[in-house]
Amino acid sequence: MVLSLGGLCQVALQIEKRFGFRYSSPFDWLVTPLASVAKVLSDGGNRFGVAVKTANAGQAPVCANYGLSYHHEFVRDESKAVIIDTEGLERTRGKLTHKYSRMSELVDGKKTLFVRLAGHNDGLLPTPYAKDVRATKAEDLNAMAEGIQKAFPALDFEIAFVHIPDYTTVDIGPGQLDPRIRVFEIENTPSAGWEGAPESWAPIFDSYTFDLTDERGRARQFSRRPQEREGLYR
Repeated sequence: MVLSLGGLCQVALQIEKRFGFRYSSPFDWLVTPLASVAKVLSDGGNRFGVAVKTANAGQAPVCANYGLSYHHEFVRDESKAVIIDTEGLERTRGKLTHKYSRMSELVDGKKTLFVRLAGHNDGLLPTPYAKDVRATKAEDLNAMAEGIQKAFPALDFEIAFVHIPDYTTVDIGPGQLDPRIRVFEIENTPSAGWEGAPESWAPIFDSYTFDLTDERGRARQFSRRPQEREGLYR
């Protein structure tokens, strides 16, 4: 299986561009700080959509429990400020708890590659081109592996941590990193926008061996031709 550990929406998009389909992960379209990943995994996403506050001049709907941003989940007014109401909370909770349950089913007995883009992103900005004020350290990445291990004790998994050096500083000493984690750098390509460039991601995916033939029917989206996927990335 290949699943997003989020950070930014670009991960889900690049997985789909590479394979022609994408498996469902609750992290697909969220803006997720590093520390939030382990928080979600710690209780199976049971606190999704329970309480939301706003940040970034009202434009970021922030989960009060996990500290992540539900960037695409709430209706916005003309100023792009999010509107937090009961309907939006219930919709967000239902959608993301279902996606977490689906992720649990997908990884059952399947070796899984989790892919994460960006460092801490404490500012919850929905762009990969934002400077982290804190360096990413081994304990930050190891916490993700520990969270996955606790949530899925029998799972054979790896993590690809992807970052843009211009924006994320990685400070990891020899032997500090969980051996299931590999760190990759991609080029700074602001012209590619939030989507990123498939050619930058190709060496990352090429570093792993995949056999997903029998799993396509379990995918969230699948089309045989790239042009059929136009408009699906929003």
